Amino acid sequence: MPATIGTSQLRISEPKAAEAVAPFWTNADIHPGYPASTSTVVKLMAEAEYDCTADTVAEFLRKGYLTVPTRDGQLKWRASDIAAFATALESRRRWRWDSKMHAAKWTAFEVQLHMARAAGFDHPFDDLDKNTVEDLLLLMVKADQEHIRQGIRVLLAIKLREVLANE
Repeated sequence: MPATIGTSQLRISEPKAAEAVAPFWTNADIHPGYPASTSTVVKLMAEAEYDCTADTVAEFLRKGYLTVPTRDGQLKWRASDIAAFATALESRRRWRWDSKMHAAKWTAFEVQLHMARAAGFDHPFDDLDKNTVEDLLLLMVKADQEHIRQGIRVLLAIKLREVLANE
């Protein structure tokens, strides 16, 4: 059965998808069962140390990052849907800040941002308004190193927070 990631269809057999997401079930100490409920999927992702709530599911569905079949008004998660959701969370760097599983993936820039937020600052960039979105995009295009591009991505997300919230 196909799983949707963004607007692309990923064709994967359900047995292979179930095999791929088996570690999520094991990690959460839950016996696999399909179709899974949204609350179960949220628990699987939270136990895998993703920053995930029912609101995250609603956001990803609204933004078209994934689709999940429904029956009687309830989402019915297949293994391929769970795999697509995990992929969408991973690609959007939706790890919990306190994650030990994902800690090595944070860039130095992101660590500094989280430390500033923990100290009570929404963002520590007093001069962010001096840069236009175009300036930041040009810097991102020119950046040779991924960690610099990731830092600029964070700046853009902060700058565009209102726009992104309404996407």
